[in-house]
Amino acid sequence: MELKKISDGYAEEIVNLKIQKQEIQENLNQNKSKTDSKIQILEQQLKELKEKIEEGERSKIENFQKFLQYSNIYKSNNCSISDGGKIAECGSNPGFCICEQMIPKFGITKFAFQVIEKSGWLFFGIGIREIIKQKGFGSNYRLNCGVYLIAHDGNVFSDHDSQIGGQRRSFQFGQNDSIIVEVNMDLKKIKWIKLQSNESCMIDVDTSKELYPCALLYPISKIRILNEIPK
Repeated sequence: MELKKISDGYAEEIVNLKIQKQEIQENLNQNKSKTDSKIQILEQQLKELKEKIEEGERSKIENFQKFLQYSNIYKSNNCSISDGGKIAECGSNPGFCICEQMIPKFGITKFAFQVIEKSGWLFFGIGIREIIKQKGFGSNYRLNCGVYLIAHDGNVFSDHDSQIGGQRRSFQFGQNDSIIVEVNMDLKKIKWIKLQSNESCMIDVDTSKELYPCALLYPISKIRILNEIPK
């Protein structure tokens, strides 16, 4: 009789343990379901946020040329800005003019300049605004000067590549010519295209810093930012 009671007690305990195990398993399944659901929600939120960021970047790229203008602050005192920020010209001494808008961090951004007047050296390209500012917006355009430029005589200059500095590897341009600048942030490249002849030149760019369209003007030069990218 005593053995039967003990046996029945064990059997009851086994049943209780099985019930507890089942409850734990059910709770785990419920928690997993809740966790999976939360993960799905977070993934969806991240996807939507990424799409908004990409949409914002696309909008910046699409409207970049339209709103592009030279800064009245980030420029040499030797340069003057007019026509709502679209025209920059140089007086008695050379100097940099930097645009207000930063180049978007993703995708391909295009902008275009036209040479209105040129009787001295002229450079187009992009640069690191803070470095150009630190150097007083002066005519510093070689290695470690924060700029990637093409000169009117076909020489090309790089901030970080010593193999490029001052090499004549591009087309020449002059008065009335238009230059399209194409910056591919994904491939880390800058490309210059001469509209009149479709000649082009491309070099590598360090995209880890914020980059701005800029120009280095020597006396007497005058350039215009085009309102639209020429076809």
